Amino acid sequence: MAIALALTTLATLLLLIDRLRRTRTNRAIVDDLSSALAQRASSEGALQVSEAKTRAILQALPDLMFVQDRNGTYLEYYAAAELYAPPDLFLGKTFREVLPASTAATVGPAFQRVAETGQSETVEYELEMSDGTRSYEARLVQLPPDKVISIVRDLTDEKRATSALEHSRYFTQRLGETIPAVIFLYDLVQRRNVYVNERSEVVLGYTAQEVIDMGDQFLARTMHPDDMTALSRLDQFYARLKDGEIFEHLFRFRHKNGEWRWISRSATVFARGADGRPTQVLGSAADVTALKTAEEELRLLSARLRNTQDEERRRIARELHDGVAQYLFGISAFLATLRESGTLPHATAETVADLARHCDDGLKQVRLLSYVLHPPMLDAPALGGKRVLLVDDVSDSGRTLAKVVAIIRDEGAEVRTATLYTKSHTVLEPDFDYRRTDDWIVFPWSALPPIELVEGAA
Repeated sequence: MAIALALTTLATLLLLIDRLRRTRTNRAIVDDLSSALAQRASSEGALQVSEAKTRAILQALPDLMFVQDRNGTYLEYYAAAELYAPPDLFLGKTFREVLPASTAATVGPAFQRVAETGQSETVEYELEMSDGTRSYEARLVQLPPDKVISIVRDLTDEKRATSALEHSRYFTQRLGETIPAVIFLYDLVQRRNVYVNERSEVVLGYTAQEVIDMGDQFLARTMHPDDMTALSRLDQFYARLKDGEIFEHLFRFRHKNGEWRWISRSATVFARGADGRPTQVLGSAADVTALKTAEEELRLLSARLRNTQDEERRRIARELHDGVAQYLFGISAFLATLRESGTLPHATAETVADLARHCDDGLKQVRLLSYVLHPPMLDAPALGGKRVLLVDDVSDSGRTLAKVVAIIRDEGAEVRTATLYTKSHTVLEPDFDYRRTDDWIVFPWSALPPIELVEGAA
């Protein structure tokens, strides 16, 4: 309002000067006065533009602004947010009279230092507002010669977000410490663990920091060489995984004390690159050595039981073959002799022939039973130290193939696998395959009738 009045006054003076300029006597004086007034008008216009800019800046700021004298009395204010008290209750009063005593005690020393030294200060405090307790940060700056400007920012949302983040981090940390398995985040590109929880020390003997510090040498230093060879073939497996799909693998790792441990890993894709290929996997790893040991003991116990059963079947089969079969063969031979003697009456000869046929049938049944009780079996121990190629038509679930591989490896043989087809959900990745597919496969030998040998055929 004052600026508008000044501009109006200047315009009136300029009109008056224009009239005075018409006389030669006053022309020089009037020209000087006109120039001075023109400069004054220009300055007033610039000031008006500057004030407009200042108002625009203040309106854009989300902060509160207060101008106070050296005693802390509120002189002016600008509010873009809720005020603690209405203007008529704080203008002309000091902050000690307006703010709660505890808050005034917090702000007071900083305000005094700014007023006395001219150095800026920052102080944080809380106020009870209409929607609850809110947090603020006040930045105090000296306004020469004897005033202080306070710029107050509401930090409530920021502090709540920070608190929620810290709570989430604490929850994640505690969860990672509580879970009895190793939680890891592995980078497939850098070939290193990005995150490992402290359970790694329990499972492998290495602290989480030691695992991280090993970088891309962790697997080379701890994983079994045979498993490292298989690991190199997992890149194609990862590329076929869908988001949220869980996959499991079993590896052998060397503990820090030198012992080999069986580790079961369950993981899923955590991050992908721009091309859609997985770049990080998130998962858990658990020590299943005790389980594998129990399985091995159970396998050995089962093997002993099978051997005992096999020995018993051998004994029964041997008794059937060497005992009952020989008796039946002897009876059959005696009956044949009677038939060939030609001394028996016709009716008796027919009866003897029937008895001979029954003896032959019984002998066949005994021999069949002896074979069934102890059929020829794979001599697995003979495979020890051999290099075996195990071939199948398809690795579908892969469980049967994996079982046979385990049996052969248990005998100390080196096993490689080859299949015609491999399904994506198989638990065993063959070393060699012809094609990968998830389609239903119909092989000729499972769809067509068997080939039969016809007697007399060429």
